[in-house]
Parts: sequence; structure tokens; C-alpha cells
Amino acid sequence: ASLPAERTRGAGVRRGFFCSKSIEPVNHGKFGSFGTCPGLLMSPILKRSSIFIALMAAGLGLYMSWYNIKAERFNETAIPYLEQALPKLTSWQYPELEALLSPTAKTVFTSDKFLAAYQGYSRLGQLQSMSRPEFMGNRSETIEELGEVELIAYQVPLEFETGPAMIKLNLASDGQRYYIHHFGIHSHIFADSDGS
Repeated sequence: ASLPAERTRGAGVRRGFFCSKSIEPVNHGKFGSFGTCPGLLMSPILKRSSIFIALMAAGLGLYMSWYNIKAERFNETAIPYLEQALPKLTSWQYPELEALLSPTAKTVFTSDKFLAAYQGYSRLGQLQSMSRPEFMGNRSETIEELGEVELIAYQVPLEFETGPAMIKLNLASDGQRYYIHHFGIHSHIFADSDGS
């Protein structure tokens, strides 16, 4: 059977939803719209899932907002420090690096093993350029001689004569200045040598 002519003419504008068992539009009761069709009711599980997803999205939005605010607070002073410190760190001259290190890091570098590892980074060649440092997180910690400090993690894409690399650092801040507390450099140069 076909719809009556007057309903067919309006179907493109006002047809709305139909129940699978009826061709009649569903009346929404007092709201004067489409309504109680058993096939269109949201199940309790689907409703709860929708609420959960909405809450998760809202929570993620709040977390990202808080994270960005915290990142900007550190970026204001840490990025200029890194722009000044990284050329010295990548000079591969330990006296240049030593002036940047935290007291704990200086103690670690008294080991011949760590000095040799630092000199091994010189295979990267001369630093050509660096991209904007990316804030990765922070935490409070107590370290030797400085007491309680803020440890701030950054990663920075670098370009050397031999190609791209990534340096990851922990900066220690005592409220007066920054120190390099820990760092590591990742490059295909070292991956190739490890595999050979």
C-alpha cells in the first residue's frame, strides 16, 4: 500500500521517523513531535555508555587544559635555557657540559664509563639546528646539595651533520636556576652500530 497523497507530498519535509511495524508517523505526545516507537528507544546500556563517553571527553578536555597551562608555566623560562644550554652540551667538550650539570649528575660523570659514553655522542658531529623543546611532565624530588627541586622533562628534536636525533632531558630547578640532571640522545647512528 502507498501513503495517502497528502502525506506523500509532505514526506520530504515532515516525514520524520517511522516504526518498523507501521507507516504512520510516531506522535511524541505532549511535545507534539516524534515519540514512543519501541524500535527507537535508547537502551539503558547505550544510555549509560553515552554518558560515560561524554564524561570521559569532558575529563580529557579538562586534563589537556590543565596540562597546557602547566607546560606554558615552565616553557617561559625552560625553553630559553635549553636554547642556550644545548649547543654547549653538544659541543662534546666535558668542561662545557660540566657547568650545566646538577651536583648529582657531576658525581655520575666522574665515572670513566659515563665520560666515554658522552664522548661517544660526538659521532653525531656538529649540531646544525634544534626544534622547539616539548614539555613532557614534571615532578618534585629531593637531590643532593640542592634539596627539594622540581624535575622537568623535555624532549627536543635536533639536527646534526649525520642526520636527525632526539634528546630527552630532565632539568632540575631549585627556583633560582636550571641544571641538567639527566639526558640521553637517540639517533639512527647508534641503532646502526648496535645492530652491526
